[in-house]
Amino acid sequence: SSSSGSGSSKTDGQGTTDDSTKNLALLGQMPLSGETLRTYLHIAALLCSPQLLHDLVQSCCCAELSSREAMSLLEQVVRLTGPPEDQDNDVSTTIRSARLPEGAASQALFEHTVAMEDAFVHAIVSVSSQLDPRDFRLGPPLAMGSARASLEILRAFRNRFSGASALLDSTMRSVAMSTVSMQAVELKDSKRIEWTEHQFALHVLRLHVQKEATTACAAGTARKPPSPPDTLLIGAELDDEATLGSCVGVGGEMEGSDAMLGSEAAGLAEDEDIAEVICDTIPDTSLAHLADFAVHMETHAIPPILAAMMVRAWLLVRKEDRADALFQAIFPTSPKVRTMVVEGEISAAFLRGVQRHQAASTTLRRMLARYEIVGPQRVCELLDGLLFDGLIEEEHAYHVILKHQLTKHLILWMRSGGLKGGSAIGAAGFCGA
Repeated sequence: SSSSGSGSSKTDGQGTTDDSTKNLALLGQMPLSGETLRTYLHIAALLCSPQLLHDLVQSCCCAELSSREAMSLLEQVVRLTGPPEDQDNDVSTTIRSARLPEGAASQALFEHTVAMEDAFVHAIVSVSSQLDPRDFRLGPPLAMGSARASLEILRAFRNRFSGASALLDSTMRSVAMSTVSMQAVELKDSKRIEWTEHQFALHVLRLHVQKEATTACAAGTARKPPSPPDTLLIGAELDDEATLGSCVGVGGEMEGSDAMLGSEAAGLAEDEDIAEVICDTIPDTSLAHLADFAVHMETHAIPPILAAMMVRAWLLVRKEDRADALFQAIFPTSPKVRTMVVEGEISAAFLRGVQRHQAASTTLRRMLARYEIVGPQRVCELLDGLLFDGLIEEEHAYHVILKHQLTKHLILWMRSGGLKGGSAIGAAGFCGA
């Protein structure tokens, strides 16, 4: 009985091995060609084989593809890096054509190792190099991949057009750049939507931010959002939003560049932005991986909440200069980024670069309004480092901070030595009365 059981087990194991060998042997019956190349790419993904994927994109069949055929192949490579719901039809077709077992094959497609991700990046770079600039169109088909794949597409797109423009004379270069920067249009001949670099980056970034935040909330790993500011505190109220974006100079007039910034930002469609809760709950690790999307976006056209989130992203990857530059550009038109300063998510030192704006005084006043919460040391840092060292020179600081009733309460509280409720007793509390 024991012997027969052992023999049965051996037979089952041998049968499984024979089936696997037979399935792999079937691959040899499909000669590599332009038609079978796409099937082999799916198989490389199913087998999680970086070497096979590398060899395929370096093959003569791939090198002989026309520019348009390479574009179609690039879309497939990008799609293979994407979520399972975008793969169902392609996976089923590949499994049937290659006669591979359906068991764990489709699941293995999405469990990419680091080596496999590197192989996909190499494939994107290699295939992109075969494209003519006129065929390299950013649109929905190239936006279906992973965040890393989308970043590689953006880099390849920028490099491709930079290389092409270097070969053009000044007249042709201006025509090419105007073509690149044109608004999204639907091409009637191919019925394909073409996006600019900014629009592609914005679409993909918004997509992955929402996905990462939703996944984190479901898994219980979402970032804890900051507590909402207490607007009942004296000085914590918001000023008229219509004046916060104003940049008042010595002559009392708004500077032209900032006026333009405000008008352009106001023209954005509301559905292009993300919900504030997504900005607050996306985990730091997830956001840090998305920081480089900001490189490919036009600062003045980034929606306010999304722009504020990207300032935080730059800070997470320790690129303070880029964070500061983006902060200065969006500060007049992004209430969210101002609130992030109040909550301590963005350093108050960034206000130095925007102190000419009235909103800087309002933001500092909202921070000072929490004097009993943050304590004497923090209040002294804000007063000595910001108000008395720069901001005091701005006329709006006098009207927004010094003339505000908060200043009276703040002085009395400091005179009390920082006691709780010290603004009501002032120096009497310091003297022990």
